[in-house]
Amino acid sequence: MKFPKGHPVTNYLDENIVIREICMKIENIFDVANLQTYQPTLTLLYELSKIHIHYLRKEDQLFPYLEKHGFTYPSTGMWKFHDEMRANLKTVTKAVERGALNDETLELMKETVKNIFDMTTREEKMLLPTSLKLLTQEEWIKIRKEEEESKDEIGYGFIENPPMWPSESDEDVQTATLDKLLLQTGSLSQAQLNLFFSHLPFDVTFVDENDRVLFFNKGSERTFPRSPSVIGREVKFCHPPKSVDTVLTILEAFKDGSKESAEFWITFNERLIHIRYFALRDKEKKYKGVVEITQDITDIKKIEGERRLLDWA
Repeated sequence: MKFPKGHPVTNYLDENIVIREICMKIENIFDVANLQTYQPTLTLLYELSKIHIHYLRKEDQLFPYLEKHGFTYPSTGMWKFHDEMRANLKTVTKAVERGALNDETLELMKETVKNIFDMTTREEKMLLPTSLKLLTQEEWIKIRKEEEESKDEIGYGFIENPPMWPSESDEDVQTATLDKLLLQTGSLSQAQLNLFFSHLPFDVTFVDENDRVLFFNKGSERTFPRSPSVIGREVKFCHPPKSVDTVLTILEAFKDGSKESAEFWITFNERLIHIRYFALRDKEKKYKGVVEITQDITDIKKIEGERRLLDWA
C-alpha cells in the first residue's frame, strides 16, 4: 500500500515501521539475568507505551467511520485487544522499573511485545485494506482533518506531525455564520456559544434519546480526548469494551425513569476525576437524552476554609 504523505493510511503505516523496530529491539537486548539490560529496555518500553496514542487514533478517528458502514468488529474486538495491551504493557513496565521481573512477568512481556508487533500486521493485512474498500475519498479527507484538529489532544506517538493532506490550498474554506440563537433565558450567536463551551472548566458531552453522540465541547484541556468523528456515533462504541455494560445500564435506568443521575470518581494520570451523568427530560418528563460532565477535581478537593478577598498570587 502506498499513499500520499499525510494520508491517514500513510500515517498508520509510518508509525507501524517504528513500532516494529522498537519491538525487535526489546526482544534482542533484554536478558532477565543481566541487570545491565534493564535500563535500555525500560527506555524502549517507555517509547513503546506511546502505542496508546496509535490505538486511540484508531478508536477515536477511524472506527467511527467504519461503524457507519456496518463494520463494527474493530470497535469491539480490536478495541478490547488494545485495552489488554495497554494494561499488560503497564504491568511489565512497572516490573522492569523495580527490577523485579519473575518468570511469569517475563513471559507476559514477551507475549505483549509479540502481540503489539503482530497487531501492526493485522492492521496492514486486514483493518486498513477493509477500510480502504469501505470509506470514500471524502471520508478519508474528514479523518485527516480530524487528525489535524486533535493533534494537541491525541496527536501521533511515533512520527512527527505529518504534512496536511490534501493541502489546505486545494480546498475552499467556508465560515458558517448564524444569527443569534434564542435560548430559554437569553440569546447567543454561534461564535459566543462556541466560546462559552470552550471555556468551561469541565468536559460536556450530549447523547440523544437514540444513544447517539450529538455534541461535546472542545476545551483547551479535555480529560479524555475526543475527535469530531464521534458525532453521530452510538455511545456504546465510544467507551472501552469493559465499560460498555455500565454505560448501557445507566441509559436503561434513565429511559425507564428509575434513575435521574449517576456518578463515579476515578484516578487518571494521578488526577482525581469526577464523572457525572444526568438524564434530560422535556416538560412531559419524556426522556430526551443524557449529558455527561467530566471534571478534574484534584485541586477543588484541597480547598479549605474561605477566601473572601481577591487573591491572584
